[in-house]
Amino acid sequence: CSMAGPGNSGSPSNNQNQNYNQPYSHPDAGAPPDGGGSFGNLGTGGAQDNGQFRLILESGGIPGENTLDANGFFSEHHTTLPAPQCGETLCLHGMLSITEDWVFGQYQAALQMAMNSPIDPGTMTRRPLDLVVVVDSSGSMDSQGKMSFVKQGLGLLIDELDPADRIALVEYNTGVTVLSPLTAATNAATLHALVDSLQAGGSTNFYEGLETGLQMSTQHADPLREPRVLLLSDGMPSAGPSQVDQDIIDMAVPYLEDGVGLTTIGVGLDFNVNLMRGLAERGAGNFYFLENAAAIDEVFTEELTYFVTPIAFDLALDVNVSAAYLLDEVVGTSLWTT
Repeated sequence: CSMAGPGNSGSPSNNQNQNYNQPYSHPDAGAPPDGGGSFGNLGTGGAQDNGQFRLILESGGIPGENTLDANGFFSEHHTTLPAPQCGETLCLHGMLSITEDWVFGQYQAALQMAMNSPIDPGTMTRRPLDLVVVVDSSGSMDSQGKMSFVKQGLGLLIDELDPADRIALVEYNTGVTVLSPLTAATNAATLHALVDSLQAGGSTNFYEGLETGLQMSTQHADPLREPRVLLLSDGMPSAGPSQVDQDIIDMAVPYLEDGVGLTTIGVGLDFNVNLMRGLAERGAGNFYFLENAAAIDEVFTEELTYFVTPIAFDLALDVNVSAAYLLDEVVGTSLWTT
């Protein structure tokens, strides 16, 4: 479990092993009351960004069934919770809704679980960050202003880093190129020049691009620093050892279980939303979508507030159902096991 600073916005970030203290998520809705947040101030599943869903509709298309999920929907809706006075690090709150099924008109009860914490984020000190940025520069990035969005965002990110942070840049298209090893964030001029030099071309070697970033993060592991990989892509994997979602996730999981955090950012309308969301969910990170200039600022400056110090690991939630109820479905995470 990790603490984020007060007064920031962004999507909840988390995975099956870590739980993060979160401020309110939607930047347009104003600040929440104390002790609030989209699910309280804690979250338990990689967040689904809703931007792609909206942009597909605005473009006259029909979003696929997996483009929006429950976690993403509720992350943009504020729910006021009781104050975290349970006497524990994590306070659990249950909210019950009873209604009729929209399709068949059958009785249905929904239980939403939310958490908050009495720990003051202001008392937490963020560890220095080791950030490896893995950028898709395939040919499709040359359309719809996608490469321009990415360059603007990475420029903001570089400028927001603390002097004690380190950052590396990895570019992938048909092959993979390490543009910069981990270097001090104070070397901003060189980093900006490398970002400005990015050119689109080739196919999408998603597998090896991500693997290279994860390997770099692991090789420089330091218990006094926070390891994080930031992956950007605009399309489907089309080159490399495998283009199969599960193969890519299976490759990444050992690194993620070893403590490397992973945040994913989708660009454009055609990226693999299930893969990007699934990786972020397992990697203690957010899943974002860059749909416009406003999203650039939200993603690349506010995401830094979640590269923070963990307070709890290996969180498990047990649900015991009485004979009067049938557990029909669990939404908000793809990692639930029954």
